[in-house]
Amino acid sequence: MSEKKSTEKSERLLTILHAISEIVNAGLNKEAIAICVEMIESGVSAKSLVKIVKSIREDIENPGLGELHLKSYSEKSDDSPRSSEKCPPTHRTV
Repeated sequence: MSEKKSTEKSERLLTILHAISEIVNAGLNKEAIAICVEMIESGVSAKSLVKIVKSIREDIENPGLGELHLKSYSEKSDDSPRSSEKCPPTHRTV
């Protein structure tokens, strides 16, 4: 297949996936969908990717929640920081 036809086919697929994303209210733009497709094609589990996207979305919608999870984990862990030490904040880039 020529490079031009391959590019056109990829664009059509991306447009269809974006339309489906809009229908199910996934909140992913074409760039995010393209990244997800590339990751799946590279061997990333689709189910794992869904969990990650949902987790990131929850962190965006509820910014302080990630810190609460970190605090509850550190309280349960044997190697938790001492009461005088603070847990470093977690940062994610989307």
